[in-house]
Amino acid sequence: MSIHYQLATLRKGDSSIADYYHCFTHLIDTLVAIDQPLPHHKSLSFLLAGLGADYDSLVTSVQTQLTPIALEDLYSHLLSHELRLSHNQPSVNLSTASANFLNKTSSTRGGRGGRNSNNFSTNQGRNNFQNQRGRGRGRSNFSNSSNRPFCQVCQKPRHVALQCYHRFDNTYQYDNNPQMQALLATPQQTIDPNWYPDSGTTHHVTSDLANLNVHVDEYQGSELIRVGSGFKVSTVARVE
Repeated sequence: MSIHYQLATLRKGDSSIADYYHCFTHLIDTLVAIDQPLPHHKSLSFLLAGLGADYDSLVTSVQTQLTPIALEDLYSHLLSHELRLSHNQPSVNLSTASANFLNKTSSTRGGRGGRNSNNFSTNQGRNNFQNQRGRGRGRSNFSNSSNRPFCQVCQKPRHVALQCYHRFDNTYQYDNNPQMQALLATPQQTIDPNWYPDSGTTHHVTSDLANLNVHVDEYQGSELIRVGSGFKVSTVARVE
């Protein structure tokens, strides 16, 4: 019973076809040795069930055959399929590989009027910040724009509040209200003053009969036309 369970749970996984087939035949031969041989179709089913998804096309081809294939022939096809899979795997191009590192160096020299220097560099830009206090002198170079000093007094970059010229000016006030602007864009339109009568109409309404630069007959009836503004239109003409 244990050998049948091992056959049912046997999987190829990351092992080669040769190792997988050797383990499978060892279990089959063990059943033969204890006088419990498996039928050929069951052995074939166990062998196919343990293959991975990469062998689905081969499994489908074997299962659709009318005559069951011999285990030795199937093993030969599995080796060929494994070789084809290895050829189709994309190769890794190591010519464009790169290694990056960050180097930080620091040096300190004590004593009167000593000088401390710290250098820190990245690929995001360059900014210099200098600080001088007493007789000593300190200097740091930052090339990362996110570490740029920003004054809290005048709201300007490249210095801190202790270096600002306005830090002792009690009358100084930072103008944080930017000048507001109102912008308007108007498209240019070309107005055609000419009238173009519609040939499908019988009458035209105009405030000036001269707009109709054609031969017209003025309307002589008693009806009047009023537009939405209340203006009375009395000139109605029919284009000849």
